[in-house]
Amino acid sequence: MAKIGRGSEQAMIRLPDGMRDRLKEEAKKNGRSMNAEIVARLEATFYDPTGHSATEALNSVIAANYINATKIAAILREALERVESLPLGDVRVEDMEGYSPDGSQ
Repeated sequence: MAKIGRGSEQAMIRLPDGMRDRLKEEAKKNGRSMNAEIVARLEATFYDPTGHSATEALNSVIAANYINATKIAAILREALERVESLPLGDVRVEDMEGYSPDGSQ
């Protein structure tokens, strides 16, 4: 139950083991009180200057990665088709220009 104090609401919360110590360390690193650290972290989850939610931002990243993966897959398919269309013969990987068994050039 929240109660009013110092011009703002107060709330009692339970933290998982170890979280209080982590918050205390982070607050010290950031030069804030523990309360200010908690409030800053909560505000960061609610506020996005672009107006997008964290879920929307994550969905954008996922979509961009999917597009990139699709492009890479198409490039790999084309490369494989080219390799498969090469005439068979006595070609050895070791004879190919730039080949090095340890990956060095």
